[in-house]
Parts: sequence; structure tokens; C-alpha cells
Amino acid sequence: MAVKTIILTTTGASTWTVPGDWTDAGSVIRVIGGGGGGGRGTASTNGGAGGGGGGFAQVSAIGLVAGQVVNIFIGTGGTGATTTATAGTAGANTWINKAAATAPTLATNGALATGGGGGGISTTVGTAGVGSIGTTLFNGGAGGTGSASFGGGGGGGGAAGTQLAVGGTGGNGFSVAG
Repeated sequence: MAVKTIILTTTGASTWTVPGDWTDAGSVIRVIGGGGGGGRGTASTNGGAGGGGGGFAQVSAIGLVAGQVVNIFIGTGGTGATTTATAGTAGANTWINKAAATAPTLATNGALATGGGGGGISTTVGTAGVGSIGTTLFNGGAGGTGSASFGGGGGGGGAAGTQLAVGGTGGNGFSVAG
């Protein structure tokens, strides 16, 4: 039998109707939290830190039936700082819940992937998305630190977790004396 993949990308709260050809046995649902936005360093002296990667959560065969309407929330990525010496915002959680219009607290009802933290002004990196709910869980990676040197670059954002591994840490910013 061919594998059917459904990708839902419209952000925010919504519902999803389970397709008529759904087979719960062997089904897999995967969710990824939004990544955190990067921070912005102080005026011309350092780079901002990268935002953390969103977490990953997976559940299998949670008892969905064709035609059932379930609640979903697809989180957006955080906003990068646009003002000097400010932090980025956290990424939002992403979840599916067959029992309520809120994030699930049990893997038997769905999956929750937490968003990554926003990056700070320089060395306060965005935290990885942690605390997800599901049967297979991987945290996102932490953001990289910004350079504390004059004209330094910003840190890279952390990678999202995947079904295979924890997300990698973002690279650190640096500057080259010239």
C-alpha cells in the first residue's frame, strides 16, 4: 500500500477533518514547533544571538477515525529583533489534539512540539524547543551566540528537531580584525 502524506501549513488555530481513506493502524503524525527569532546586538559593537530551533514530536495510531474533526495549532516562527539591543521573540508551539481545542497533555490525545526561544542581545542564546509531548521527541537546537567584538556577526539559529535527531546548535558569530 502506498504511503499517503498530508502536510498542513496554515498557521494559527484551526480544525482538520480526518480523510475518508484514513487507516489509524500504522498512521504517524509529526509536528514541529516554530523557531525563535534572532536578537539584535548593541549599536555597531556586537551581533545578536540566534533564536532556538523548534522541538519535534511524533505520535502513532492515536485512534483517529475517518471524518473526525480534530483541533490543530500550527505555530509561527518568532520575529527577529529590528531595534538595536533587543531580543527576538519565541517561536510558537505546534500541536494536534483529538480531545480538546488546547494543546494536549497526553500523547494518547495528540502531539505537542514546543517553539524555540528568541535570541538575546549578544551572548544570551535562544533556547531549544523543549518539553514537547508525544511518543518520539527531539528538542530543537540552541541558537548561537553573537560576537562581542566591534562589528561582530550574529549567531546562527538552532535547527529544528526531526524524527531522527535533536536539532543542531547554531554557529557562533565572529568578527575579523581589519
